[in-house]
Amino acid sequence: QLSVTKHPITGKFIPFAGGNTRIRILKELFAETGDIKYKNLDVVVMPFTDHLSLLINHFAENELRGDVSFWEKAKGIQMVKSEMQAEQDDRFVTAVDVQKVAKAKGLDFSQRILRLYFFATEKLAPIGPWLEYKSTKDLLSPTWGELETICKLSGIDYSDLFAAMQNCLQVTANELEAQAQRTGNANADADEKTVKLDIPQLITDMKGVAATLLKVDTPILEELLTITSMEKGM
Repeated sequence: QLSVTKHPITGKFIPFAGGNTRIRILKELFAETGDIKYKNLDVVVMPFTDHLSLLINHFAENELRGDVSFWEKAKGIQMVKSEMQAEQDDRFVTAVDVQKVAKAKGLDFSQRILRLYFFATEKLAPIGPWLEYKSTKDLLSPTWGELETICKLSGIDYSDLFAAMQNCLQVTANELEAQAQRTGNANADADEKTVKLDIPQLITDMKGVAATLLKVDTPILEELLTITSMEKGM
């Protein structure tokens, strides 16, 4: 059974703790069959609390489903962080802050996974729908961090690195979307099983971006990366 709440500004009823998928399925069934039983729905009306609680309730519902993609989870957590940021005015919201609020609502996240979600949404957004947890954690995040460190120590402004990386990621996203079009499905989320992100190629492209900014050949950059990964304090 679906629980809903009345939005204080729009006056419309919205899902209280998830349910968008169920609503979509009911709409599709009604459009397909015309059966009135799919048009009307008995719901439980819950009192409106606040936007942050709604976001966390939706996230908790998705967690219970167990079939939500890494990217959808990352976007959900980013929305929670953004809502908290809006309430905090000028104080920066950290992973620790989000962890505390989520835990109070019954969601137990490690700071490590929260930081990974933030990394994905804040730095890898163009290719978000094709991201997977393991490759993001083990390959993309460490590579970005090491390239960022090298560029910072070499005097490269972070905004220049970020802009160049975003352009690189957008090119990759465009290629993936084109592949999805060729397979007959332009929806990246729905087509994730047939269109895969080439992680080794993307890492090669990211290194190429950094090498161009640093004005060094790729072999030199690889040596710098080796030093950075082995000697953290050097």
